[in-house]
Amino acid sequence: TLEMVEGQSLEAVSAASFTARQDLTKEMLAQRLSSVLQIVSRQNEYIIHSEKQTLQLKSECLTMEPPKLEQIKKWTVQNYKFTKQLVSEKFGHTTKTVDKDLDDRIEELRASKIQYGNMLREARVMYARFEALLTTHRNIRAQFQSLISHAPELQDQLQANATTQSILEKNGEGLLGAIKTFVDSLNTLVNVTIQDTFLTIKNYENARIEYDAYRNDIVTLETAPQTEANKNKLLELQVIFENRKQKWEKLKRDTNTKTGSFGRKQVDGNEVTVGNV
Repeated sequence: TLEMVEGQSLEAVSAASFTARQDLTKEMLAQRLSSVLQIVSRQNEYIIHSEKQTLQLKSECLTMEPPKLEQIKKWTVQNYKFTKQLVSEKFGHTTKTVDKDLDDRIEELRASKIQYGNMLREARVMYARFEALLTTHRNIRAQFQSLISHAPELQDQLQANATTQSILEKNGEGLLGAIKTFVDSLNTLVNVTIQDTFLTIKNYENARIEYDAYRNDIVTLETAPQTEANKNKLLELQVIFENRKQKWEKLKRDTNTKTGSFGRKQVDGNEVTVGNV
């Protein structure tokens, strides 16, 4: 009888365990199904949103005035040519115009910018530390003067020390002013003069890429079959090419002027200030 009871108990426990496992499996399946449905729902929302944006863009393009459409078309073509030329140059699939002398000066200027930037950072640290040192001299002088009333027998020594700290403070203020002038001049050089020069350099490099892009397009068309369409396209490209060439040559002259004058004038002027400090 005892064995029968124990067997029934084991069967009941096994049945209960099996039922629990079934419930757990159902719950896990339900959670996974819910997750899948959520993902599908998000995908549908994204698709619907994308379709709405596409329809809105099409509607805007249809209602847009022809001149604006033409501007967008030109902007797209120019960006495509620019990106294509840049990528082709990176992989060595096309030629580019090189001015070795100017490129070397630009690289030297980049190196100088880093060095002057480091100098500016150290000069600011020097100014802050020297200013803190003057504050210390000022506080020590005040302490010596305060001690005179508490120790009359040491009045002469305390007054002499206070006077020394006052002299150090006064001379230090003059040097601190010179350091501040140096920091301000260096800041103008790094964040105004050099920054303006590099803005010109950036415009020059972009103009050079556009110039080379149209130049390579013309070379490609000149070697293509001389059909009527190609001839007309070549004439259009030559007009645009001449415009890009003039822009590039002007920016090249500006870059030559700024990189050359930077080395001869701006830097020398700031080096005089450094020498004075």
